[in-house]
Amino acid sequence: MLNVPRNAIRIAKSRKEALFIAYGSFILSKVCDDNSVKELRKYGIERADFATETERQAYEYVVNYAEANGDQAPSYATLIAEVPAFDDAYVPDVTDNMFVLAQGIKAERQEREFVAIMNDLAREHEKGNGKNLLEQLHKRSQEAIMGTSVRSRTGTSAKEDTAKVETEYDRRKEGESNRIWASHFPSINREIGGYASANMYTWYGRSGRGKSIMVLEEIVKAAQDGATCLVWSLEMSWYEVMVRIYVSLSGRLGLRQVTFDDAGQVAAGFDSRAIRHGDLTPEFEAEFRSFLANIDAHLKGDIIVRATDDEGFTDRSAAELRKNIEEYEADVVMIDPFYLMNYERNEDKTPGGAATKTSQKLRGMAGYTQTVMHVITQADEETEQQNDEGERELSVPTRKDIMKTKAVLQDAASVFGIDTVKGHGEISLGKGRDGGEGVSLELLYYPGVGVVREISAEEALVKQF
Repeated sequence: MLNVPRNAIRIAKSRKEALFIAYGSFILSKVCDDNSVKELRKYGIERADFATETERQAYEYVVNYAEANGDQAPSYATLIAEVPAFDDAYVPDVTDNMFVLAQGIKAERQEREFVAIMNDLAREHEKGNGKNLLEQLHKRSQEAIMGTSVRSRTGTSAKEDTAKVETEYDRRKEGESNRIWASHFPSINREIGGYASANMYTWYGRSGRGKSIMVLEEIVKAAQDGATCLVWSLEMSWYEVMVRIYVSLSGRLGLRQVTFDDAGQVAAGFDSRAIRHGDLTPEFEAEFRSFLANIDAHLKGDIIVRATDDEGFTDRSAAELRKNIEEYEADVVMIDPFYLMNYERNEDKTPGGAATKTSQKLRGMAGYTQTVMHVITQADEETEQQNDEGERELSVPTRKDIMKTKAVLQDAASVFGIDTVKGHGEISLGKGRDGGEGVSLELLYYPGVGVVREISAEEALVKQF
């Protein structure tokens, strides 16, 4: 049976609330009074553990304040100034052990998780969706158990944590952990095995060469496969991003045939320019509206876009990104581009230190949120190489050409260089922990009608003749 904190009982009785113990309020009050933010991490106390929106807001402020101030907790006065509603929940002089308080808040969360799971399963059963109820119950219960466990020590012991290893093995066996999201491009799947959760991948190229388009192709593929994807578009408007998503998806469906001089007849999608300008023909406009009305049939997952013209989207920090990941329970994240984020503070005053700290923050965030993180950056411009006809030739930049920061290359599991020109594209795999370094793939590249795909070895052979 849970040991109820002495301090908690005293306060509860004084307020005639003996049946309700607000563990979240006690924990946050103690953290501020004792300046002990590290104990939140030590016992694995997170946002979802708190029962009320006021407590969750207070928790977020405490954590964000600590990140910006060398792990120092805000004072009571500072916290109340930022979260006034917490004034009614604040409890002075909490003397109970944080481990006991952590047990209490996790137990409260267990009760809430149990009720939520049962309610959700009951609704599914009422709808006649009983086939997968046991599988859902197993998955949800495993997630709840892991999320409501109190961490008493850090690290994993090879001798004492064999049960933990077995649990993680079973989760991976069932596809519930270390999820792999396939690439749109077969060679990337062949060389690195797709994109593994908890990893960061960096894409780079010169200005206007299709970096955003390439990564959006991966986002659309993941969403087709059931992922919830979060796109941070720091240059393009939300409508432009949505147009690219829908055009890409329609191209995969092959809604029409388009003939190109160098590629012949190709299955393609809607015309992106016509959608951007609101200028589709009546026939295609009707088809486009039907396509939108039936989007569920084309996307198992979803794509959430936060774009540069979104009202109130002024905080582009790593802390805000984490909030969005948790809010939408994202599986795959796209940051376009990295160098327009709000960088972390460069407390050491080292050259490039702010970008380096931000990159490291993203790398760590991919790990503890278990997301795939696609990060886009830019390469230096160079004199363009031309062929005998005066046409620019494909020239994928190398890693030394990265303009904004090299940290995103060092922190990435794999890096991808990009170049495109007049219907053709190339992706070159650079550094990769899972292999593939030095491999290049050739693309058919007509993104305006949703055609961005790898040219097969057979097609490449035919082109030579």
